[in-house]
Amino acid sequence: MQSVDANQSTLIDVLLYHVFDGSVLSTAAIALDGQSVDMLNGGTMSLDLAASELILNLGGNRQATVTITDVLCANGVIHVIDAVLDPADSP
Repeated sequence: MQSVDANQSTLIDVLLYHVFDGSVLSTAAIALDGQSVDMLNGGTMSLDLAASELILNLGGNRQATVTITDVLCANGVIHVIDAVLDPADSP
């Protein structure tokens, strides 16, 4: 059984894998088709446009589709995805 510290470390890694350092609107994200970006946890996430949908980590063990774009917040932009991504599952 993992300790609380190990669980906390895993949770932080997963959460930071969902955060990019900067504000990227959907038009800029779509322009990154076929590229990878560095996430706050130190991992990389691939962005691919497939049939007009932006897919994260296409070809990985888990992938996610962006379902809602450009939710503007005081500290950045949120894009809603349909799955939780695990840093270990990136392609």
